[in-house]
Amino acid sequence: MPEPLVLLTDVDIAPEQFLEFLKTIGAVIHPDEIYDGRVSQGNQHVWIVLETREQLQRLLEDLEEQDISIIESIKEDLGILPRSSVLLDINAYARSSGFAANIICAFAKQWPCIAYDLVARMYSKDDLQSLCKEGRNFMT
Repeated sequence: MPEPLVLLTDVDIAPEQFLEFLKTIGAVIHPDEIYDGRVSQGNQHVWIVLETREQLQRLLEDLEEQDISIIESIKEDLGILPRSSVLLDINAYARSSGFAANIICAFAKQWPCIAYDLVARMYSKDDLQSLCKEGRNFMT
């Protein structure tokens, strides 16, 4: 079962820009009616979607209900509330091998962001920059 991770950025990403990004990382564009792209290598798969403003707003409301400090941390790290969110559904093989981390790093290089696993772990912009620079698999 894929595990979700959301990337939050202060950049308002246009759908066309996002599709161009997906092409640069070798994604299959619109593999189904849910996702904008899928990146695969063998049995490693990451499904990716640029969420709508409504989905982002619902996510922020849900996070605020869970713990207001999460929203405060996001706002502090980005400088403002997120303007775009990207959902990644990551299968276990892609998570454990570092394949997903490479995709996250490619996104973070294009658009500085926060990565949040929607449960407990959040990577700040600085965390992501350091981890990507080191080339370590931080998704385990």
